[in-house]
Amino acid sequence: MSETDAGREAAGEAFRRVAALAGEHRADLDAVVRSMNAHAWVGGGAPRFGSEAARHRTAVQCALEAALASFARLIVRRGGTAPAVPEVRTSLAMATSGHGTYRAVDPRAMTMLVSCLSAASERLAAAGERLHAELTGAGLDGEPARPLARAGEWAGQGSGDLRRRLALVLAAEREAWLPASVTGFEVFGGSAGDPLGVSGLLDRVAAGDGAALAALLALQDQGIDGDLAGRVNAWWRGLPVPVRDRLVHIAVPGQAGGTAPYGRTLNAGIPGTEIPGTETPGTEIPGAGIGALDGVPAVDRDRANRLLLAAEKARLTAELDRLPLEVSRLGEPSLVLAREAPLKALAKIGMVERALSPGDTGRPHAYLLGMDLTGLGRIIVSWGDPDTARTTVTYVPGLGSRLSGFIGDIERARALWRQAQDPTGSKDTAENGPIASIAWLDYTAPQIDGSFFLPDRSVATDLPAVRGARALAAFHDGLRAAHSPAVPARCLVLGHSYGSLVTGKAARMRPGRLADELVLIGSPGVGVAHAAQLGLPADRVWVGEAGNDIVADLGRFSHDPGHRSFGARRFHVERSVLNEAHSSYWDPGSVSLRNLAAIVNGRPGDLVRPRPNERAYLLMPEMAPNLPEHPDPTGR
Repeated sequence: MSETDAGREAAGEAFRRVAALAGEHRADLDAVVRSMNAHAWVGGGAPRFGSEAARHRTAVQCALEAALASFARLIVRRGGTAPAVPEVRTSLAMATSGHGTYRAVDPRAMTMLVSCLSAASERLAAAGERLHAELTGAGLDGEPARPLARAGEWAGQGSGDLRRRLALVLAAEREAWLPASVTGFEVFGGSAGDPLGVSGLLDRVAAGDGAALAALLALQDQGIDGDLAGRVNAWWRGLPVPVRDRLVHIAVPGQAGGTAPYGRTLNAGIPGTEIPGTETPGTEIPGAGIGALDGVPAVDRDRANRLLLAAEKARLTAELDRLPLEVSRLGEPSLVLAREAPLKALAKIGMVERALSPGDTGRPHAYLLGMDLTGLGRIIVSWGDPDTARTTVTYVPGLGSRLSGFIGDIERARALWRQAQDPTGSKDTAENGPIASIAWLDYTAPQIDGSFFLPDRSVATDLPAVRGARALAAFHDGLRAAHSPAVPARCLVLGHSYGSLVTGKAARMRPGRLADELVLIGSPGVGVAHAAQLGLPADRVWVGEAGNDIVADLGRFSHDPGHRSFGARRFHVERSVLNEAHSSYWDPGSVSLRNLAAIVNGRPGDLVRPRPNERAYLLMPEMAPNLPEHPDPTGR
């Protein structure tokens, strides 16, 4: 055999060996990438880790292709026929996770991921050495071997880091499933960036730094970091119980003679928990506590907020007791006028206490998830625990909503909770699991007063809705992060009146993540022309409006959601007298309330039609001109 023939034969043998090597190792990272996709490991460092895994997988396969191409060209240069290069790219067909905003991960799957990484590390390192030897032995550039070595090194580092972090998490976790927040920020924390310095702020909060808590709440109010609540939840779950017990008393520093920072409130007067510089009674209004932080579990938020509510009640009562003594001592009758502010605040506290009272036996436990006594006031109350609910619905109110009159809105949320129950009252019916019905007023809703002429507060503009949407998006980030990971859950947002505009803007801030379904009632518009622009398929957007609801017919903010061209699924609402139509959707026993409950329960087949009016009324027109009766009761 001539030297040329021998060289050609050697090149051919090397090509076959490299082809076999490519067949053995082309899929070494497939299990890692498939696991990252299929198990919905989201948040924190998980997206970056998943991207790195996909990048290394592609780099390995491209390197194997390049090596085979180099040997094929070598064979041609030595007078042979170019061999067919075998397929190196692999398919990642998989069953994707089901739709839902709440995610969980089986620790066994995470353990399997660590094992896959460890095996890939060993295999790719060995493959890289073999490929380098084949290339350089044939006088070719060894560069294609380097991506295999780098991928092996990355997999080895990743397996070690994830194994260590997973062991720490499993030692602290009692649940059989890990929340996405824990996997994202604890297990994959080594890959998580932190450009806003949240980790440092959380460390300071854990040490009792109220100013750091204020900074976190400021970031939360911006609503720009969709992962903030997940990071908070992972941090909170990792704290020792005694530290959590101490932190439910912490507050941000107050402001002397003014309102609490960031439009929030509460805390003072709890011995041993004062923040330096805020101890003087009567001179400062306390700031928010841990209960205002989205991502903290509902049970802990409720506990913190109730403690702060009691502390604020005690502080205000003491201030009222002190004022008469000050009048007598200083001889200043004008000090009597100073009683007005604490009296109004105590009246608001009384309303909150009545709303939270146990009441009748059919009432679920009320969780106080947020509160602010300053200005118009804010409050978040959940009927039922949203962290364990199979279905959660958040009611967002609109024009004229304020804390002093919000008890009616809280009762609306409870009425929906009650309507959604099994007719026997023995159990919840939403997929045979518990329901949480939330009344959410954590924004300054526009009022019917002089603020109409102020652009940043007027119902005629969308600026209040923009601010409200940030808070609503952050709140739902927190619901998703804190939810018990044992089972998936459905999440709905129900926007009424101007609250539907808040809902629409929040949905566009978190496309596909704010909720599984949106319900818009009495809506003047949501800022888009079609339901599909709300970040969900149009068939997951519901619209209901009374035929003579004037507000719903305005179409003030883009297109009228009740019009067919908006593309949403519509459900029936009976008509009422003109001046009551806009607030009639929760009337006991009404068709609208029954239909809302059917949607909450995920049973569109239970939607019903109203009975036609037997006679016409002057203030009760039979039908709005742009909302003809829909022939399909399911709204399709």
